[in-house]
Formats: sequence, C-alpha cells, structure tokens
Amino acid sequence: VAMKVMCAGFSSSVFARNELAFLRRIKEANPGHPGYCHVLTLLSNFSIPTVLGRHSCLVTPLLAQPLSMVMAHSLPLSWKKKAIREILLGLVYLHDECGIIHTDLSGNNILVQIPDMIKISDIALTKEGWIELSIAEEPPTVAFPVQSVHGFCNCILTLEGTASWKEGVHTEMVQSNATRAPEVRLGGPWNSLVDEWSLGHVVYELVTGSHLIQPPSMPGQAFDDDYCLAYIRVLLGDYSKEFLQECRRADTFFHEQGAPQTSPSRMGLKHPVLICYQETLFMTRW
Repeated sequence: VAMKVMCAGFSSSVFARNELAFLRRIKEANPGHPGYCHVLTLLSNFSIPTVLGRHSCLVTPLLAQPLSMVMAHSLPLSWKKKAIREILLGLVYLHDECGIIHTDLSGNNILVQIPDMIKISDIALTKEGWIELSIAEEPPTVAFPVQSVHGFCNCILTLEGTASWKEGVHTEMVQSNATRAPEVRLGGPWNSLVDEWSLGHVVYELVTGSHLIQPPSMPGQAFDDDYCLAYIRVLLGDYSKEFLQECRRADTFFHEQGAPQTSPSRMGLKHPVLICYQETLFMTRW
C-alpha cells in the first residue's frame, strides 16, 4: 500500500477535507461500475497527533509511474487504445456515479497499476516488513518496464482536493495552463466538459508523443492566455459570440465582433497541425 501523510497545517485545510470527501465518495458510490477499478480508491484514513498538530493520513493501493513517464516509450497502439479506454471509464465513473469533476486531468496524475504478475522484489520493495524512506524534496517513484507487460497494465486516475463537485455553477480557475479549457481561461461557467478537454490533450500526447499546444517559437512570446486562446482558435475555428458573451474576461482578449485583439500570425505558431492547416487553407483559397 501507499500512505500519504499531510502536514499539520494542510490537514485542516478545505483542500484536505475535500480530498478525503472525494475519496470516500469514490469508494462508496458504485463498486460494481466498470470504471471503479480505474480510479484511485481509499483503503483507510486516520490522523496522527504530534507537537505540531494532527497529521491526516490517507492509505491507498500502491501504484507505479505516471502515464507521462510511459509516454516517453514507443508502446504499441493497442496498449495506447487500452489506456484511453480505461481513462474514459474512470472519468465516466467520476462524473456519472460520483458527481465529481477532476479539473486537473493530465499524464502526471494518471498512474500505472502494478500488475500482480510482477514480483514486488523486482521493483526494490517487499510486501512484508517496514520500508524506511528518508524524506526528500522529490520522493522516489516506483517504476517497472511497461514494454514487457503492456497487455496487463491498468491506468488509474488520481485526484486531489482541487477537484470539484458537479452541482453548482463553477467559474473559478482550474486545470494546468497547458491544458486549460477556453471557458476557464475566459472566466466563463464550466462543468464536467473541462475534463473532456483535458482528456483530448492526454490522448494527443499519448498517441503522438508531443504536446497539442506547443511552446512559443518566437523570442519574447509568453505562454499565456493570449497565446493559448489564439492557438486554439487556429486549430478549431472562431469562438462563437454566444460563448464569448458568457465569459466575463472575453473583453480582455476579443473585440465586440468576436475578433481577437492580437493576431495569431504575430505569435509565430509553428505546430505541425497548424502548418498543415495553413497550407490547406492557402491551397483552398488559391
């Protein structure tokens, strides 16, 4: 098993309480659902009193490396399809059975399950006895050769206190900058669809090995909302006026007619997909 020990100050925070509430809902909602086994479940929880306060502890199954590490390997397409299916099942369970929006789906918080066929000694751990690990800024990661067991690995979604319940109106900032949905960037209302937006980034990176939104190629160009919104617009087309009217920050980036205040051509967008799109557009106009 794995145990997460929170510092005393964080243990009393709303994020810690939310994380425990989310894990309890995941555990109890519907264990018979096919997506249940693809979301991290809580085995036990307790607190430890110290001179600094009480430390909350969460006990969960031991998992291996995150999917972001697996993406670096040349894996069969069949394994990638299997991983995508399992991620989808996990999201369906979170959304439909638990009423939870992940809000930060990425390859870093999708972990690979340790297959039963692998001897635990092969990854330098023992099933019995205490394992003493010194506290470090970067805790050690359990890893094993995915290439040799790609047909047996399962993907497990993990989440923290930054997740949200589905009910209610959400307008706060969530998701990482690289995978943030347009409605979140623009301060509009968002729902569980933001997880599907993040999933698109994960799938693209898993299949192609590169990021969907590439870092700026022009010197001095920031990887900010202006850049990402322009990138998305070139890929998917103009934002609708109805969509922009619901977003409180739309005036910061768009004119009243819906045109961006900064031209995408001035940002030096060099993504292969954009180059192909621009060439196709040129040939069509010609």
